[in-house]
Amino acid sequence: MSPDEFVSALVLTVFDSTVQGVVSALESPPGRSPHARTVTLHEWFARLPAADQRFVVEVVRDASHSALFGVLSVLDGVRAIDGPPHADLALTATDGQGSRILNEGGDLHDLLNALVHPPSEPLAGE
Repeated sequence: MSPDEFVSALVLTVFDSTVQGVVSALESPPGRSPHARTVTLHEWFARLPAADQRFVVEVVRDASHSALFGVLSVLDGVRAIDGPPHADLALTATDGQGSRILNEGGDLHDLLNALVHPPSEPLAGE
């Protein structure tokens, strides 16, 4: 697995699924007896005009991106989670063809940005 493949897989399994899950719960609370908090958020979301709902979805995208970006920044060593001296983290992928350190170049967070927030991406409501 390459760093690009790893980040692409994270976009599908973490970023996209998080956004879809949160938006789905806002649109239609899951389960037979959804939690009161979930129902309250759904009722609030349902009352919003369509343009405002699109902006809420953008905020959900930004929050999901921010969380994943932060984790990848820690793995890349550009954001510390411990006091000095800082530990170096190595993310190793092992498959039938051997092992590879995925965060060796320190650019996993940049790969995420290239996939999730291209520089020219307009807001959905614009």
